[in-house]
Amino acid sequence: MAPYVFQGGYLKSLNFVGPTPVNQSFVLPDFITFASTVFNPVVVPDAALDLTFIYKGVHGQGTCGAGPLPGQTCTPLYAALQTASNLTGISPYNFENLAGNTSSLSITVRGNLRRISTGETTPFIGILSTSFTSPFQTILADILGKGSDNSYAATFAASDVPEPGTGILLAAGGLLVLAARVRKSKAAL
Repeated sequence: MAPYVFQGGYLKSLNFVGPTPVNQSFVLPDFITFASTVFNPVVVPDAALDLTFIYKGVHGQGTCGAGPLPGQTCTPLYAALQTASNLTGISPYNFENLAGNTSSLSITVRGNLRRISTGETTPFIGILSTSFTSPFQTILADILGKGSDNSYAATFAASDVPEPGTGILLAAGGLLVLAARVRKSKAAL
């Protein structure tokens, strides 16, 4: 996977009121794919990440509508996300206000790293995150209503117990850290 570290790529849209539910298993093939670039030309990208689960956010809702202060956290609730596996409609969003009127957003996911040429897979857990130049209270409605065009960082850790045949994908069979800068078109996170 060394050729893919810092490699550009594409992230499929996650529309949580559609086919990608929160807190239950599903399959979204090719959630992240890689692209050749002038700066890091992987001639034929041979890996894709298939998404299989989106975790509920871990913060409360108490400061979601409060006046912004550094250190505040928020995981909004949305009735549209209510399912048998997510009774209260907890979103996957983990917002946090940082110093200087900035904020961050992250979601935690899991899936399978797939070698395209062979079909070999290795499970992963991932965190996708982005930063904003304003507190989350001022951007929350915009992100949820219209989407975002920010750059995102993604870090993925492969399973500690690789499936048979994944030695090619993970030379040491241990931790895979993949930092990919991905683009997302104007669609809801």
